[in-house]
Amino acid sequence: MDLPIRSELDKCIKCGLCTASCPVASRTGGFAGPKHMGPEMTRFRLDDRLGLEAQIDYCCNCRTCEQACPSGVKISLLNACYRHDLHTRQGLKLRDGILGRPGMMARLGSLNAGATNYVLNNRLVRAALDRGLGIARERPLPAYSRENLKKWFQRRRQPDSSPNKVVYFPGCTAEYNLPEIGRSVVNILERCSYQVILPPPNCCGLPLAANGFLEDAARMAGQNLDNLLPFVRQGYPVIVSCPSCGLALKSEYEELHNLPQARSLAANVYDFSEWLLTLQQRGAPASGFRDLALRVAYHTPCHLKAQGIGQPSLEILKKIPSLQVIEVDEGCCGMSGSFGFKKEQYRLSLEIGARLFNRIREIAPDLVASDCSSCCMQISHATGIGAVHPAVLIDQAYGRVEEKK
Repeated sequence: MDLPIRSELDKCIKCGLCTASCPVASRTGGFAGPKHMGPEMTRFRLDDRLGLEAQIDYCCNCRTCEQACPSGVKISLLNACYRHDLHTRQGLKLRDGILGRPGMMARLGSLNAGATNYVLNNRLVRAALDRGLGIARERPLPAYSRENLKKWFQRRRQPDSSPNKVVYFPGCTAEYNLPEIGRSVVNILERCSYQVILPPPNCCGLPLAANGFLEDAARMAGQNLDNLLPFVRQGYPVIVSCPSCGLALKSEYEELHNLPQARSLAANVYDFSEWLLTLQQRGAPASGFRDLALRVAYHTPCHLKAQGIGQPSLEILKKIPSLQVIEVDEGCCGMSGSFGFKKEQYRLSLEIGARLFNRIREIAPDLVASDCSSCCMQISHATGIGAVHPAVLIDQAYGRVEEKK
């Protein structure tokens, strides 16, 4: 075990606040909670004494426990190391390998998006995935776009070069599944007089780490450092629109993988709304919004909270004329990336988010807005109400520029 991880153990004062705040522990007796599965089980592991190992997969990596911890214990890092060691000894599951590689699966699935989407919605295929791999048949699978973000970016007429440049790291979902998120981010950044640079498409690596593949996650993180650091050295900020990608680039590359120069990258990574709010505070166009007559419920993702940057999307949405924004603060939605896809955790994921879903139904908004595509997927599935990334609404409010082919 690395010394930085070992040093986390002595910070724990056994107050139990992490377990009291854990969305999983509050919904099932099958999970002992972050205190036991983090610091306590790590101490057992040091002596090779195992007792609660089967429960580690109940940790959904939401980081809520870390926000509650008064001592700053990195419980998620302890759990990630434990999950990796345990699964390596027991054998890593094919399902977890698939769910941990959304980028690879998206590249394959996007080769013929129409056929892939048709097959993945077939009842017989879903039954086979349920029984054979343990991917819940009830869980809607994300569709692949016929035109990914890179293709759209390359075919459009680029605006004139600007001395102000940013690098946009879209993540797998905005690249392959919901490129409208990426298009909106690019449109808005260009409206703010920035030239947008897209690095080679790649996953952030967090899904791999969350499923126990730490070595593969570290290799992917190294690839991203190689791709992004040359731009950082030129003074270009790196913009992300996925909170999980942001969390990986800002903290996991250094804290979990201990990669050289990870800190240099982390200091230059910004969530999209965090960066846009900074620009508006510097005088970038904030008054160019047109009316957007909608009633929107806003949910803050756990991984955005974990970054400690406040609620920049909510602040920006509240500036849009005629847009009624209602904050819904009812905790984790329960999806947690690949967690909610797993057969044994599907029902639990919905139970975790029950308070959130009930509150959204009470509000009965036109739309739900959340910075996390997994949260949007879970909320739409549970409530039947459409959910979008805030960038899509902000783009509409600015007046989306028509594409020129």
